Amino acid sequence: MSSKKKVWRGRSEYERLLAERDRKGWTLAELSRRSGVPESTLQRWSRRLRSERAHVAQPFVEVVAVEEALPADQVEVLLCSGRMLYLPARRPFPGLADLVTLLESC
Repeated sequence: MSSKKKVWRGRSEYERLLAERDRKGWTLAELSRRSGVPESTLQRWSRRLRSERAHVAQPFVEVVAVEEALPADQVEVLLCSGRMLYLPARRPFPGLADLVTLLESC
């Protein structure tokens, strides 16, 4: 029988741990070592939270023009996560929707 005592953590604790992992650039193995949470548990929670975010209906976002001038050959895209994308102004930009979806899921 294992001498390790099970520690029950709530959803918010796993969200906090995984957010810390993202900020610090750790692997799940590193986070497991640092937190004492089994890697398999972290993998399960990571998949679960990512899946839930992917299925949430994305609201419309207001687009506001700003006075700040960008280079004529560049377009700035502000994502819901606060990340900024700087894209070439030429159109079409194939795969932009897939790229935004991928970045917002991280």
